[in-house]
Formats: sequence, structure tokens, C-alpha cells
Amino acid sequence: MESLPLSKLTIEAYSMRSVEILQAVARGEIDFGLCFSPLVHPQIEIRKLGTEPLGLCLRSSHPLLKRLGNRPFPFKELSKLPYIAAKSFHGIDNCEQHPCLVEKGIVPNSKVIFDSYDAMITCVSKSDAWSIVPRIVCQGAKGLHWFLPDWKASADVCCLWPK
Repeated sequence: MESLPLSKLTIEAYSMRSVEILQAVARGEIDFGLCFSPLVHPQIEIRKLGTEPLGLCLRSSHPLLKRLGNRPFPFKELSKLPYIAAKSFHGIDNCEQHPCLVEKGIVPNSKVIFDSYDAMITCVSKSDAWSIVPRIVCQGAKGLHWFLPDWKASADVCCLWPK
């Protein structure tokens, strides 16, 4: 197979939620997409490129962080605080019921669910709320503290294209 010279390739880049990417590829509206943790779909080929750790994010000056010192993180106290989530959609794995939360005895107290990571991050950075998100989502966010607890939780980074 002969390769296509890059000078003949046109790329349009869009920022969309994972479910929008999944749906657009399934409908044939886009030829290729990158997204987090899509579920198997009969019309789509999925290739996992890697994983991105899911960690806790809280505002940098959060009272739980101030009390830590050398003590272990008080995971169960998170159940008393508001949990801010990025909206889960049909076709995408759901972080709100992640086994890592069950393992730590955390019952998310979902108060607000955003359809945008940016809005969710802004809300968390200005409140006593918390969330779990992929590390890459929080990189560079001001007023936010992201850390990886001693749990195994990740989001798959996948590329998608029509079958």
C-alpha cells in the first residue's frame, strides 16, 4: 500500500466530549477520533493507545489537604463533601461508580454534574468539593491539587474509526 504524502492530508481538529466523538464516528461524520474509555460499539474499531491515571482533585487550599501532615488521606471524609463529576454518557465508562471508590469506602455525594471538564475543574477549584479525573485533564489548572492515591484507577486513551 502506498502512503499518502502529508501535503495531501487535511486535518480538522475539534474538541468534543468522548461520547460525541463515539457518536460522530459511528455516524460516519468523522473518520478518526481520540477519547477516554469508550465502550465496545458494533460500528467502531477501537484501539487502546495507553492509560491515564485517575486521581483525586481538590482545590489547592482544601481543608483535607491542610490537615494531612504525615497522616494517611482521610478517604471516608470525602463522602461527607460534595462530589463534582463530569457527566457520564451512554457508551463511555462511568467514574462515579469506580471500584477504587468502593475499595476506599467512599460513597460519592454527587451535587453537581457538568458536561464539561473545564466547568467541573473550575467548580472544584473554587469549592470544598472533590472529583476523580484523569491526570491530563487537570494539568495546568490553577488552584487545583491532583494526586494519585494508592489505588488502581485509570482511564483508557483510545483511537476510534469506523469499521
